[in-house]
Amino acid sequence: MTAADRDAVLAVCERIRAAYPMIGGGLIDRILTADDPCWPYAAAALDYVASRSTDGLESEIEAFATTSMDFLRLQARFMRTGRYARASSEGLVEELYGDPEKMRGYYLDGLALTYALWPNHAKMLEFMGDRFLPLLDGVQRVAEVGVGHGLLAAQMLERNGALDYVGVDISQSALDYAADALKRAGRDDGRIRMVLADAMSGELTDIAGGGGFEALVCCEVLEHVDEPDRLLRSLAAATAPGGVAFMSTVANLEADDHVYLFHDADHIRATLRDNGWTIVEDLANVLPGAEEWRPLPVNYSAVLRAS
Repeated sequence: MTAADRDAVLAVCERIRAAYPMIGGGLIDRILTADDPCWPYAAAALDYVASRSTDGLESEIEAFATTSMDFLRLQARFMRTGRYARASSEGLVEELYGDPEKMRGYYLDGLALTYALWPNHAKMLEFMGDRFLPLLDGVQRVAEVGVGHGLLAAQMLERNGALDYVGVDISQSALDYAADALKRAGRDDGRIRMVLADAMSGELTDIAGGGGFEALVCCEVLEHVDEPDRLLRSLAAATAPGGVAFMSTVANLEADDHVYLFHDADHIRATLRDNGWTIVEDLANVLPGAEEWRPLPVNYSAVLRAS
């Protein structure tokens, strides 16, 4: 890591702290030490977001601040009630995922920047980079279910530029956003395919074709669906036997579109194992500052193999 890498992230933290002091305490520079190994990953995430910004990150910072303040509001509600505000995924496509203005101007910009500024997201990116990306060496076909902002796709293609990448999302806005961001980041070589589909419907096996995908990524999706066990079985069916995967989700962490409540990391592990996956290695990070909270808010990620 160069000093310039970390300095760029620190400069954005200071911009946010000056404009939105109420969220400044939870930023990466207040939580992680200067020698933490996740800083290069945070810097890479910032570079990715900056590559598509047209106003020097002003709109992206505003979206991030909105995302952060919404999280604080909703998490406070969850800690009082013990349940998510949204009882099911019904209406999410119409209200959010299918609304280009909400997706581009708020949802995707804000979430992409969390990987540079929220310590748990930066640590997840580091875990993916250190433990999963090396498994892509020699892999040809990879799928990502829940493309979102495209940052994870950029990380995979940076590691293995020969990948045939298929991105699947229920939101056309997300697919367009990711494709544009990847192009701006220099990833537009004809090996990228974006597909509008609902992985819960069984379409994923058809998209995979014979033999299945050699590798698969599904991050921050399981908590957005009513039946994560059904999604996990669909993902396993679309993955070649012994194929590798990287997945992430949360326990006891609220957002506008979180509908399935995992109670703890063990609940997540059991759900993965019961639905076609073997855990190779995992990481469960408690929300910084919430170590004494009950229930415990956790960001979870895992390297997996199809059973």
